Amino acid sequence: MRGCEGTPVTVVHDYEGVGAWLEGRWKAKDPLVAEIVAACRARIAERSLTVSFRRQRGHESTWAGRNDYAAFNARADALATEAALRD
Repeated sequence: MRGCEGTPVTVVHDYEGVGAWLEGRWKAKDPLVAEIVAACRARIAERSLTVSFRRQRGHESTWAGRNDYAAFNARADALATEAALRD
């Protein structure tokens, strides 16, 4: 990700913990989650990114019955399931 220093980034997520952990509103109890949060925070600081978070319910319509994020949410769910089943 060269050349992205200082770039504003919006993370769209369907789980409230994503933004809450990274913004420091929640403390991760699971050591693996805490490690991932720390790594994300380090990358954000390293790149001087301006990160904002937008919670989008993954399976809820947002406009006239259409959900612009539904396809991306389904793909993320599939990748997470695939990764979890590998080990």
